[in-house]
Amino acid sequence: MVLQKLVDWWKLADLPETISRRLVDLIVPISYTTKRDQLTEATKGNLAVASRWLKKHPSARLAFSNCAYTFPGAAAVERKLKLDYLKRLGNKVKFLLAGDSNNSVEEALQIRSACGKEGSSPRRILIVTGEMHSRSARLIWGWVFPKAEILVSCTSYRCEAQPDHPVRVQRSYWKWFAANIARQVLLRVLGLKLARFHHRTS
Repeated sequence: MVLQKLVDWWKLADLPETISRRLVDLIVPISYTTKRDQLTEATKGNLAVASRWLKKHPSARLAFSNCAYTFPGAAAVERKLKLDYLKRLGNKVKFLLAGDSNNSVEEALQIRSACGKEGSSPRRILIVTGEMHSRSARLIWGWVFPKAEILVSCTSYRCEAQPDHPVRVQRSYWKWFAANIARQVLLRVLGLKLARFHHRTS
């Protein structure tokens, strides 16, 4: 399959054994927004993988920011659905809850701000995100946390798009892949100034 080969070439992920050997301070399941009554597949998938990594790194904390732009009150809905999901898993999770965000750059900046407010400085951060988004995620988090080692664990790109996703570009695998290439180019040109740009919903 052509798309699978392109994704395999594009993604930047660390080997599971590498992640297992490292002492992780912070685990971040990247947000792919929420629908009004349930998390999107990618948000839920990232949360599930992050939860499994927490079992291997019990001293780590789960940090997340929630997307505010899809509909009024979206961030509050996402936060509640995430907490309910984690409660059902039965994990005893230590949280770092950051402010709301509108894109991938803001997400990292909000978590950095939350760390700063409590005076913490994570040395090793594990990002859990989709394969298509992994290259941008590694770049963004490396810029936002220049003193930390950034590790990336990927969920399948098949979770990254779904027909009823509230963000139009994430309803098609090909459109989402193209959007990630475009984001990477813009990051190289604009850097963290890309935080000014918001996604478009339906």
